[in-house]
Amino acid sequence: MTADHDVKEAADTVPASQRFNVCAGARVLFAVLLAGAGCAGLKKEGPTAEARGQRSESGRAQSDDPLTETVLDGVSGTEQRDQSPVTVMFINGDAITAEDVIRPVLDELKERAGVMSAQRYREFLVDTLGARIRIEARDRLLYQEACKRVVEQEWERIDQYVDHQIRDIVNKEHQGRQTRYEKALARRGLSVEEDQERIRRQAVVQLYLTETVGRRVATPTRRELWQYFQERKDDMTRPSRREMFLIEVTKNVPLDAVTANDGSKVPLDASTAIRLAKAELVAGTQFDEVAKKYSTGVHASEGGRWGFVMRDSVRERWQPAVDALFALACGEHSDVIETDDAYFIVKCGEIDAGLAPDFEAMQPELIRSYREHQFNVLVEELVVELQAKATIRPRDLSRFLRGAVEAAPRPAGR
Repeated sequence: MTADHDVKEAADTVPASQRFNVCAGARVLFAVLLAGAGCAGLKKEGPTAEARGQRSESGRAQSDDPLTETVLDGVSGTEQRDQSPVTVMFINGDAITAEDVIRPVLDELKERAGVMSAQRYREFLVDTLGARIRIEARDRLLYQEACKRVVEQEWERIDQYVDHQIRDIVNKEHQGRQTRYEKALARRGLSVEEDQERIRRQAVVQLYLTETVGRRVATPTRRELWQYFQERKDDMTRPSRREMFLIEVTKNVPLDAVTANDGSKVPLDASTAIRLAKAELVAGTQFDEVAKKYSTGVHASEGGRWGFVMRDSVRERWQPAVDALFALACGEHSDVIETDDAYFIVKCGEIDAGLAPDFEAMQPELIRSYREHQFNVLVEELVVELQAKATIRPRDLSRFLRGAVEAAPRPAGR
């Protein structure tokens, strides 16, 4: 048995999608954090800020900024008047900086800043960094609670597990070279020690959730599983679809003369064009070539290729062609289809039969999904419970969101 077996075993008891993601499925609403943020008193803010390298607050709130809409119930008069941005928030005295929030998405922010308009980029920033704040707050609450339950001998096993994970990362992602790993971290603004701490925190939380939430996740009864299946059946159903190629000739539209197979010039009307198109198909000419030559439809230049379509997924004008499509075998084309305003010849490409979920066949997958869903719900309830007891500053968290937005990369030209 390896030294890190206990930690790995704990991870294996948690649904796979949750491993080493600190409960990615749990979503604590930002409004909930705002509404219940903190009790009287602030613990250990000074020392923690120094340890984490608190950045100075800067900037002033703009009166027309949508972020000034805040939840102020229970906030002191001083805090109500102070709407300046801040670049650090505290959860039970533990600091989360704007840099902590931005770092994991920094590369994406730089890319978006270079291509988006200033307004769209700001909207993207607010959404992205708001989500990052929720994740950081959630993870910090869970880690703080988890640390209370870790005994001394478990810390030793956790550290051994962290060392094992680092070696695994070096070997699998960096060809076994420590220097490559360190350089990759440096490009992200991280040190080896910080990456070790990240893995350590994830392992601590995973152990904690295994002992608390994981033990409460039950295997569903058949009745519960059937209800779960019925609630999600529509989402799991994929209707059948077919790849459509279409020659379309609109009536009462002047057409240029074309060169027939015998070399003669033939003046065209719609009925003549569709007759010639059919004749060339019968003679063995490729469908896409005929479509480019005769079709007046929207995809004529692409050889009549529409891609995959489903029944009743097109406008009424093309529905007769789609109806004929679903009566064809793969590779077959129809006879001429005449409607009030057009002629069509349709060819069937690939066929996707779709998916009709089968309860019996899907039971192993359904059980896994049910347990993961139950796990996420229980974690969310736990985080809300921890948040309700936490001291969170600033109580108006839009100040921290605004500070993170101001600390993010600027859009191009700004």
